[in-house]
Amino acid sequence: MNKRLLQTWQKFQQSFSIEESLNTTVKTGKAVLEAAEHLKAWTQYEVNRRRKTTSYSRRPNELANL
Repeated sequence: MNKRLLQTWQKFQQSFSIEESLNTTVKTGKAVLEAAEHLKAWTQYEVNRRRKTTSYSRRPNELANL
């Protein structure tokens, strides 16, 4: 059993080098960071847009539906 497990582990290590794993992790991290920055910018845009179009004459329940 241990020999079979060792062989499986060695095949896994050959298939996925540490360098490749690190590169993938860095690329994924950069993509997540970029997506978060876009989401933050879009959210700020929406907040500013809604502030400009929100009238204080509206009732509070109407503001909640914006």
